[in-house]
Amino acid sequence: MNLVTAEHLTKSYTERLILNDTDFSINEGDKIGLIGVNGTGKSTLLKLVAGLEEPDTGTVVRGRNLDIRYLPQNPVFEEGETVLESVLRENRSRYHDQIWDLESQAKAMLNRLGIPDHDQQIGQLSGGQKKRAALASVLLSPTDLLILDEPTNHLDFKTLIWLEEYLKGYKGALLIVSHDRYFLDSLVTSVCELDRTRLTRYPGNYTKFTQLRDEAYTRQLKLYERQQEEINRLQEYVDKNIVRATSAKSAKSKRKAIEHMELVEKPLPPQKRAHLSFGYDVEPVKEVLHVRNLSLSVGEGAERHPLFKGLQLDVLRGEKIAIIGENGVGKSSLLKAIQGLFPVDEGKVDWGKNVYLSYYEQENTGLHDEKTALDELWDRYPRLYEVTIRTVLGNVLLSGEDVYKKVSSLSGGERAKLKFAIMMLRKSNM
Repeated sequence: MNLVTAEHLTKSYTERLILNDTDFSINEGDKIGLIGVNGTGKSTLLKLVAGLEEPDTGTVVRGRNLDIRYLPQNPVFEEGETVLESVLRENRSRYHDQIWDLESQAKAMLNRLGIPDHDQQIGQLSGGQKKRAALASVLLSPTDLLILDEPTNHLDFKTLIWLEEYLKGYKGALLIVSHDRYFLDSLVTSVCELDRTRLTRYPGNYTKFTQLRDEAYTRQLKLYERQQEEINRLQEYVDKNIVRATSAKSAKSKRKAIEHMELVEKPLPPQKRAHLSFGYDVEPVKEVLHVRNLSLSVGEGAERHPLFKGLQLDVLRGEKIAIIGENGVGKSSLLKAIQGLFPVDEGKVDWGKNVYLSYYEQENTGLHDEKTALDELWDRYPRLYEVTIRTVLGNVLLSGEDVYKKVSSLSGGERAKLKFAIMMLRKSNM
């Protein structure tokens, strides 16, 4: 049964074409992965399918009484509610208490997604916690079509594995934007690639998609090149013989053949990949970091509780260390504490001589919404030439008119790229 049919969709933002004459459909049981480089319009397409935005031209037809749940990339909540109240309100407003024991199911889902404090004010949650609370809300109740924009962001390994298994058994259709190829490989039955205003659908998971896309590109390129060779051969004959009385008729025939040819479209070359290079100017000492007996707590008053106690950590030059653990155990807090960005209960943090830090954190804070991408970077390094700044931005695929976009209008992925550009210019050794 067909759930959604979109035909001839066109959508632009500030004269920038996002979708061009795009067709798209979703049927019962479909598990679709929507992929594409950042800024191509994936989130826009999700909103068009969900009915949250309208196309400039074209139509989106949804099945009668179709129930859609949508997880945005950056959820927005009403302030003044607790986490549990927010999840319950959203589901009660849709299902009018048709689900028995909704509160206990909501608590179980929040626990499963790493938010055990159900009475915490929603406004006090981190960006990652808000995303998981929104995910709990959309997963709580069954629906015909579940649309998820980057659902794996801010999930630990254990929760990610649970989400994979949960969605594999999901009865409704799924439309998912994700950059996690392993997640897509495990889950989806088809992949839609949005590439320079065009949407192409491939059967199978992500690995199958890469194979089919490469084969299609090679096949189309060969067809194009062969036709161009034939056109050049015919045109060369025309140019040599059109003025000769003995062969002008033949030349005109070949010219007509060229004019009536159905031209093979030249395939678009693969999209450029971001190039990240984190060089440094100063060599750090061998013993980069010593942490001794570090203890850290969070919360205020009666709500204050320890994250960890007596933590010991030594980092040597050249080491590459991963900090893993379930959500809420204090991974990000530890990173902030060793930089002096978070007050500790006790303990000592000693950085070695000539250690210069760069820090990429999950909230994408530290950027100025009112600045353009170009100014955000150039204002930090005003002595550099514009060509140098633009080259670094180009390396992370922010080029052309994109460098003049306000930070506030950048997608989540584009903001991440901008932060990586800042880090590359910082020349840190840690």
